[in-house]
Amino acid sequence: MVFDHSANGKMQTKSPSAPEQSARSGGAALQSRLLQMQQLRGNRFTAQLLRSQAPIQRNDWKNEHNKGRLTTAHSEMAGGKQAQLDHSVSQNQLKDLYETLKKIETLIQPSATLYEKTKTAFETLKTHLGVLSKTGLLNLPNNLTPGPKDRVADQGDTFDPQVAVAGNVVSRSARTPALEAIDNAARALVRLQTILPNQSQGMKEESYNEDFDGRVAELLDMIEKNLTSMEEGAEPKLNLNAWYQNAAGDKYVKKVPATWLDAAPADLGTAKQAYPANLAESEFEWTYDLKGYRKNGNEIETYDSTVTVMVNIPVEQWKHIYDRHTVRGFAGDVKAINTFWRDDPFTTVTQELLKPELELLIDRLSNLPDSPEEYVPLNAAARKLFFQGSMTQTKDENSDDVTVSIELDSIAPQDPALALALRPDQFPAPAPADADADAE
Repeated sequence: MVFDHSANGKMQTKSPSAPEQSARSGGAALQSRLLQMQQLRGNRFTAQLLRSQAPIQRNDWKNEHNKGRLTTAHSEMAGGKQAQLDHSVSQNQLKDLYETLKKIETLIQPSATLYEKTKTAFETLKTHLGVLSKTGLLNLPNNLTPGPKDRVADQGDTFDPQVAVAGNVVSRSARTPALEAIDNAARALVRLQTILPNQSQGMKEESYNEDFDGRVAELLDMIEKNLTSMEEGAEPKLNLNAWYQNAAGDKYVKKVPATWLDAAPADLGTAKQAYPANLAESEFEWTYDLKGYRKNGNEIETYDSTVTVMVNIPVEQWKHIYDRHTVRGFAGDVKAINTFWRDDPFTTVTQELLKPELELLIDRLSNLPDSPEEYVPLNAAARKLFFQGSMTQTKDENSDDVTVSIELDSIAPQDPALALALRPDQFPAPAPADADADAE
């Protein structure tokens, strides 16, 4: 039987089915998913995702202040190793934001523009920034954190939270919510770039959409407000306590939010393949509403969309979660990052926990509601959870509603309230060299 142990307690049952795909394990599986995605969606998104899996550090963006910070970080690295400056809101996201802001600046320049809300919000943001420049956005000091250069993985184009370390507890820093809000608002604003009216259209009543004007202004205000919060406090400095070396000892790994244990628990792996008696395929389903915008000639139309999210976790994937992410059930597969659920994952993973996490990833990875059918591989963290699996979105033929079907291969905790963690060198048997950069 299959039980939906969701937040509202509603139970659903059905016969268990074989998983559509096996649990992901390492780079080979990721490449296989990329190939599948390429066949379904074409080369553009594949190239974009591959770019997000690789380091994107470049040497041509730093101003003198940040060059000095990097020099200081180099000197603080042990053994003559090199450092780099990491963007929380990625370089490519900031570059896209800059291009969108320049287009908005052109729209609102005439005194006769009807986009007064956008104009007011843009001018406030520009005053805050001083000068609107790509270099300025790339060099926001508090968006940059020094870290080791030789590492197992790089965040690439994904949002990279800053972490705070207090003893054995690693958590998202106090500044991270503001940085994430900037990232979210920037992504939403960039998605609207293609339908922004030109300067001439912005002065014509028949082309004006008050709701769209308000939405653009809202996103600009959100960026400005959170820039103020992000700028509070001293700029981040190199903190090697937030890092450890991989099993081979040649690369660094950034600690994810968790309680990091001093040693392997005595009961590690004592209940391998001893799964709960009620373990079964899980299904969750919910809906939420989105507002969309599209062009119809010179007009911008507003429309409403209902998004239905359907999540499936097959039995075999639950077994994988117990094998990889529970202390007693750990089957010995040591990777660069090893996190364990504090409590029974089958009862901890509820709809209440999944909903905000998956909606955040849907927003980051797709262009809802205005997008065609898409297949997207999941290999990313939200706030409290790291997901691996796949996401398929389908637009209703007769409406603007969208269904997002998510098949989960694994769910790992990344929050000190949910997760315990061990470094590779803390396991009883010698840990193998890292085969991949996955946290799964």
